[in-house]
Amino acid sequence: MYCFYPGPLSWWDAELKCQEHGAYLAAIETEEEQHALQSYLRRHGTGDMNIGLRRDEDTGIYHWSGLSDTVTYFSWAGVNPGERDGESCVMLSNYWHNDYNWADWYCSVFAWGQNNCGQVGSGSTTNQPAPRKVTACLGGKKAVRIACGQTSSMCVLENGDVYGWGYNGNGQLELGNNVNQPNPVKVQGLTGVFIISVVCGYAHTMALSDEGTLYAWGTNAYGQLGTGNKANQVAPVTIATEKERFVEVGASHYNHISCGITQKGKVYMWGQCRGQSISLPMATPFHSLHDVFAAFGSPAVTWTPLKIDHIEGCKTLESLKKAFDDPSHWGEDCKDTIEITQFSYVVYRAFLQYLYTDKVNLSPEDAIGLLDLANSYCEVELKHQCEKIIKQGISVENAAMLYAAAVKYEAESLQEFCFKFSLNHMTAITQTEAFCKLDEITVKDFITKAAQAGAFKY
Repeated sequence: MYCFYPGPLSWWDAELKCQEHGAYLAAIETEEEQHALQSYLRRHGTGDMNIGLRRDEDTGIYHWSGLSDTVTYFSWAGVNPGERDGESCVMLSNYWHNDYNWADWYCSVFAWGQNNCGQVGSGSTTNQPAPRKVTACLGGKKAVRIACGQTSSMCVLENGDVYGWGYNGNGQLELGNNVNQPNPVKVQGLTGVFIISVVCGYAHTMALSDEGTLYAWGTNAYGQLGTGNKANQVAPVTIATEKERFVEVGASHYNHISCGITQKGKVYMWGQCRGQSISLPMATPFHSLHDVFAAFGSPAVTWTPLKIDHIEGCKTLESLKKAFDDPSHWGEDCKDTIEITQFSYVVYRAFLQYLYTDKVNLSPEDAIGLLDLANSYCEVELKHQCEKIIKQGISVENAAMLYAAAVKYEAESLQEFCFKFSLNHMTAITQTEAFCKLDEITVKDFITKAAQAGAFKY
């Protein structure tokens, strides 16, 4: 069978739901298929129903845009994917719109495959050939990050908690023992710490907090925990690099390498390195974690898929090239000295450095001024870099100030990031000097928003 899916559901979510009922998912891509489905529904007595299939002009695929009291899914019967038979279209499911909570399918964890150590999280060690929702201990909770070791699995929830399941022979689940777990178990050693990212090596785990603190545990035969020795750890230990905070960490189950980038852009690596064991974070000349795995990994496998961002629009440098020596663009041609009072020397120098090198090296506080300058020149890429610097440098002491700046410069994603960080550290932030300096309107808006997010519930 092939299922037609309702618009509010993503393709992945709909496909999983269809598999639960033994069906395969296919899109309605032609007008003929649309008419066949409408005709079938009318012939088989679905009642007074507004079918209303809507065609997406970009993809050419028809989406569900109607309502029905009884029918949510429809399917096409066939032998193999790619074959459709409009005459044998059948109803697959009759979930009521008002009674079924589609939101339960978003931010959920699904697992499948080999399960000899319980790494699928199904409560058993039976292999799982199809995606299955991990419900034990995670039911109703939203996951924001997942990671897999060789035979263990980890996830980070929306509230910053970390859960692990599967093989635990080296303590990589942080349970204080070496017993395997077929169901998710909370990492108790990180209670009170808000984790934003987790990565897994072959048999070790690392977690990064929203304050840039890195924790590691599990096997340590090659020094991959970065503790200065090779002793395994069944509880999280803190990894430090000259008092710098980490902003990104990486590990892969293909090898025993760990690496991370600090706020200042330094890339460190530790663990197995060309036959040697590096037990403390070692600075490298690289600029990306992918470079670490390309140079030292065996095999040379990236720790995460490569991501390439495409920024549309004309860069400032391209505009300057067109306007160079064009007197119609520059009213300052007749001046010997051009005085700039709106921005500090540090900020404007960073702007010129960006124009020449495409790089920015500023503190989060100065990056706020550069963010304003980027807005003035409509420089989208520079604005993204400033927001990244601010996010990586946020702390309890400056969170309120950064939030106010994000509101002032209408940087919505940055504003939301600062707000969420503040929610996780509300008590400490409201006692900082930066919070006391906020203007009355900003404070009122912040408190209202925090109340709506449930910050003051008992």
